[in-house]
Amino acid sequence: MAIRGVGHTSITVRDLDRAVAFYALLGFEDTGTRLHLADEFIETLQAIPGADITAAVLALGDYALEVIQYHAPAGYARNPLRTSDVGGFHLCLSVDSADEEYARLKAAGMEFKSPVLDYAGGIRVVYGWDPDGNTIELLSRAPAD
Repeated sequence: MAIRGVGHTSITVRDLDRAVAFYALLGFEDTGTRLHLADEFIETLQAIPGADITAAVLALGDYALEVIQYHAPAGYARNPLRTSDVGGFHLCLSVDSADEEYARLKAAGMEFKSPVLDYAGGIRVVYGWDPDGNTIELLSRAPAD
């Protein structure tokens, strides 16, 4: 018996429809899957009494991203964690051009932590936030000679 791979990554959001629209800007496809759970199963699974959630499944190639809106209990209105905090995370998206995606997404209203920066070996990289304060990284590599 062995772990075979990653099934999906999940991000908690404040507004499911807004999150689905935002991630569509990043190239994620809405699979149409919606799951609403507000029962003993989800309360037990997540150890959260009164949990009431709706989840949507998005896809980018073979990668699945689940976005979950909690209707109850109330939580933070925006992710308070920095990437340096335990539990902090970021989602890195490989792009053709970090500069072009930065310009496109900034024009669409995405907020960024910095301009696009150079990193070793021809890498261009920038961090930004989704509408709920979850960190998104855009990373491009210089074409091989």
